Amino acid sequence: MMGSTFFLMSMVGPGVDKNHAMGTLVFVGMIMLVACLLIVLICFLGGWVLMEAFCLSKFGTTLGKWLLKVQVRNADGSYLSFKQACVRGLKIWFRGMGLFIPVVGLVTHVMAYNRLKNNQITSWDEDDSLVVTHSTIGPVRIAVVVGIFLAQNIISGVIQLMSMSHRFPNPH
Repeated sequence: MMGSTFFLMSMVGPGVDKNHAMGTLVFVGMIMLVACLLIVLICFLGGWVLMEAFCLSKFGTTLGKWLLKVQVRNADGSYLSFKQACVRGLKIWFRGMGLFIPVVGLVTHVMAYNRLKNNQITSWDEDDSLVVTHSTIGPVRIAVVVGIFLAQNIISGVIQLMSMSHRFPNPH
């Protein structure tokens, strides 16, 4: 990183203020970083929304909702259309997740939780008169959900440890 910065700075002509050029370089770098983060967010958001919309429109549930015995339906009991499910997913990302922007996400999570607790329905489900049903979960499903959660965290931890071992080589 530093080598490329010095290389770019060496290309600046003799009549140009090097501090101004460095500031411009940092500014452009930050814009590129934000653009890359937005692209990743849009791709992740799009993939998640489309996958959830497909599952809700075909099965009335997703794998996670199925494990927890949750279904999302129209008031007449029919499955959501693909378009309805996409719009619902986008509303969840904005109103429920705050686009994963740290402080905004915390605020939207609290607001959505309080609304659900007080009104028994989220704003995105109330908008389209959707009905979310929950059934009793037995001990086997609870064990499966806890097992999946633990396995996911263990795998994530192992991957992080493996990536750290490349940064800190064994001195022996």
